[in-house]
Amino acid sequence: MSSSQGFDEQVPLGVYLHAPFCVSHCTYCDFYTKAYSDGSQVRTFAEALAAGVRNSSEDLEVTGRAVDTLYFGGGTPSLLEPADLEKVMESLRATFRLLPGVEISMEANPESIRREKLRAFRSLGVNRLSLGVQSFQPAILSTLGRAHTARRAMEAIEDARAAGFDNVSFDLMLALPGQGRETVKRDLQTSLSLEPDHLSVYLLEMDKQSALRARIERGELPAPTEDDAAEQYELTRAALTRAGFLHYELSNFAHRDKQCKHNLKYWTDMPFVGFGPSAWSYLAGRRFRELADLEGYLEAAQRGVPPQREGMEGGVEERLEEAIFAGLRLIEGIDLADVGRAYGVEDPLGERRQAILDLEEAGFIRLDGSRLRLTRRSYTIANEIFEVFV
Repeated sequence: MSSSQGFDEQVPLGVYLHAPFCVSHCTYCDFYTKAYSDGSQVRTFAEALAAGVRNSSEDLEVTGRAVDTLYFGGGTPSLLEPADLEKVMESLRATFRLLPGVEISMEANPESIRREKLRAFRSLGVNRLSLGVQSFQPAILSTLGRAHTARRAMEAIEDARAAGFDNVSFDLMLALPGQGRETVKRDLQTSLSLEPDHLSVYLLEMDKQSALRARIERGELPAPTEDDAAEQYELTRAALTRAGFLHYELSNFAHRDKQCKHNLKYWTDMPFVGFGPSAWSYLAGRRFRELADLEGYLEAAQRGVPPQREGMEGGVEERLEEAIFAGLRLIEGIDLADVGRAYGVEDPLGERRQAILDLEEAGFIRLDGSRLRLTRRSYTIANEIFEVFV
């Protein structure tokens, strides 16, 4: 918990960079993406992103700030060629003070990387790889619209190790149409055999607009139930903790010292700055993003000006709400005394206190002194619990 809600310029920043291109659009995705056409398209974008880092940083007055995490997300940032990434890294190193041991994460899809490319990324400083696997079952991959095969996913993980990555994560998904207990077990067995350092496990979110949701609503695919989600999640949590993983956030499991430092900034109310179309920032108590407009982004770079942004100022109450429900995503929960000091309030729960006590009595939340956390039975319905705070 930042003592100044992201205002302290001595606090190291996290930096997020959004590369929007995808070979295919996954049926469950609602992120800002654009269809990949060829390498020249990505090369042009990389040059614009490098310029955007410089132009936006100067405009936001963060040039020269210390940075301890970089995260390349998307989209599919691994579609960048090493020369493209080098341009962006040069801009980042010229703009910020990258601290020793800086965590540099890159999301990658298995079909977009090979061993030599990964070696080049590693030589440019990328030291954490997050692979979009989702499942090792061909039928599930087809339903999700993934472009890779199960075999290629396994090969990609082996390639990452051979390329020198000692911090490899991949994603799995649960509560999908046609996904039963045995399917989940097979995915877990395969996952553990590949010895990842970190796993992110996501439930299908039916409250987000996506092609997959539309197919379910039209009756073309079976709708997963809340019971399915709870059973599959608990099966996964138990298997991973038995295997020695620390369950540190609702959707994330890691071996010792392999937690994603960048994402922890989101959950601990720390400052970060985003570059690229749709990338969010949290600076000086304000949340804003660069417009989800690739053409506008490229045009701004050509003109040598920062891209357009949109966002909200947010009063203390709004920021306080976000800090609490973001912190509650952590398995250890949040220290309300720290929140109170950070936001200058005596009782961070305020008018929500009775609702929290009611949830505690019902067994959904636990308040130990000043430590507030979800109980295990709330993990799959956390979004409903968070509605108390908004």
